[in-house]
Amino acid sequence: MTPRQLKTLALVTLLMAAAAAVAVYGRGPGKGAGDTASGLLAPAFAGRLNAVSGLHIVTPDGQFSIARDADGKTWRLAEKDGYRVPFGKVKKLLVGLARASRLEPKTRKPENYPKIGVGDPLKGADGDKKGGTLVEVRAGDEVLLSLLVGHRRAARGTAAATSYVRLSGEKQAWLVDHIPAVGSRAVDWLDSQIMRIGRRRIRGAKVVPPKGPALDVSRASADQYDFTVANLPKGREMASPSAANAFAGAISNLSFEDVAKSSDDGDGPAWAAEYLTFDGLRLRLKIRKQGDEFWLTGAADYDPMRMIRPDGKAKAAVMPEAPEDGAAEARALNRRLAGWAFRLPLYKGQEMTRALADVLKKPPAKAADKKAP
Repeated sequence: MTPRQLKTLALVTLLMAAAAAVAVYGRGPGKGAGDTASGLLAPAFAGRLNAVSGLHIVTPDGQFSIARDADGKTWRLAEKDGYRVPFGKVKKLLVGLARASRLEPKTRKPENYPKIGVGDPLKGADGDKKGGTLVEVRAGDEVLLSLLVGHRRAARGTAAATSYVRLSGEKQAWLVDHIPAVGSRAVDWLDSQIMRIGRRRIRGAKVVPPKGPALDVSRASADQYDFTVANLPKGREMASPSAANAFAGAISNLSFEDVAKSSDDGDGPAWAAEYLTFDGLRLRLKIRKQGDEFWLTGAADYDPMRMIRPDGKAKAAVMPEAPEDGAAEARALNRRLAGWAFRLPLYKGQEMTRALADVLKKPPAKAADKKAP
């Protein structure tokens, strides 16, 4: 982890260790760590936060692992080719587990586990997938904490959110606080944002399909809301003034539903797209269709000579919406894009692969087609 990350967890560890001492020694004689109806769920865990090197999560739908790199700075998801996991998501769960306090004992009967979601995730109840989410926190090969996280009660008014849990190997289930919702899918742990380019910045876009003419749209200035077709065929009209807007604005909020290492030997037709901004950023993207899925790869570059002012005049001051350093923005985009393919939401893939005919009015019917039946 970075020095800042280590400092953050070290401070949390100190606070949690103090809380654990209060929880353990404040119980009075005759009460063990597993039979009290109050106090921290896992007192010993708070002092081991900085030793955590990975998580293993098992759900009724599958399992996945998140591990810290050897350099200690980055967390990665093994089942997604090592794609980076934001440290904030890992920290939120670890701190929540360290702070979790027993509020109320619940069932000890295995037949009742499915009702609160703390059963074995691999067995469920007669195959109905009512098992819990198994969370194992590891330091190397050592399991620091293992528990089943079940159903969650949402916060209401002044009442905080609570969760049903059961420590692995114990029969007693508990209602506890502080534990955040645990992502049950591997992709839930990722930052799914690919890019967010302000719509006012977008100058134009072009996509070349596997077959047929390209769709090339642009606008003269940022004050012109609608994009127009630059390669409008003779005698044809746009279907509406806004017909090309969804295609042109697709990069204003672009996210993914899945991610994998990119490969040049993918099957399926591919579209080549290029997006330009008024302030000099260019995005060169490839959208490949595999079955019913659209996968995106790409790269960014910046050239101040492409800069166009909002009023349409060239080589002027950067737009207010643009970053102060366009070259730095392009480098940041390339760090995210390089080496990866992103599965787009279906509607977004369809927007980015629009055909020229999709934004035009249908041609008038020929005389031969107008014959009465």
